[in-house]
Amino acid sequence: MKGFILYKGDAWLSTASLRLVAVFTQAASLGKFLKELAQAENLSEKELERLIRCKQTQGRTTNYLIEYQDFDPEYEQLRHEIS
Repeated sequence: MKGFILYKGDAWLSTASLRLVAVFTQAASLGKFLKELAQAENLSEKELERLIRCKQTQGRTTNYLIEYQDFDPEYEQLRHEIS
């Protein structure tokens, strides 16, 4: 199963600053959440578009990052990635 992980972090999205916001298994659920987030965080249409297209915001004090990940992967899938 694949899904989306949404993080928020500092202006540079440094690894140490990343905080989990939510995990989604459906793109539609992520999209709905991002529209609500955009309103709550005063993201412009351009910033929301960048978040969806580029999987991150830029130029803000707090930025957002989306990662696409496998959940419950099979060993054989991971074996090639970790070797």
